[in-house]
Amino acid sequence: MRIKKATKEAKVAMPKFELDGFFKVTFKRENSQAVASDKKAIKTSDSKINILSFIKKHKDATASEISIQLNLRKVRVRAILQEMTNEKTIEKIGKNRYAYYILKT
Repeated sequence: MRIKKATKEAKVAMPKFELDGFFKVTFKRENSQAVASDKKAIKTSDSKINILSFIKKHKDATASEISIQLNLRKVRVRAILQEMTNEKTIEKIGKNRYAYYILKT
């Protein structure tokens, strides 16, 4: 019973046991992509919180300013800003390189 509980908690499939002159146990992760996407989601949510704090503190901000302050690549910042704009958390004012972001009122 302990093996079943431990594998469930670790999010791995039940181990495969083999006996062919040697005793072999094989563990496989059930969904390693889900684990990786969970980590990315956590990083993204942390970045969103940091971006919101920055915009709140400065009233408005450009992608370049946020990129420099939070030490993130501009491409990543723009992707997060686009997500936040779609979620209606922030509002984009202007276009392209003249755009800046404010909190949605």
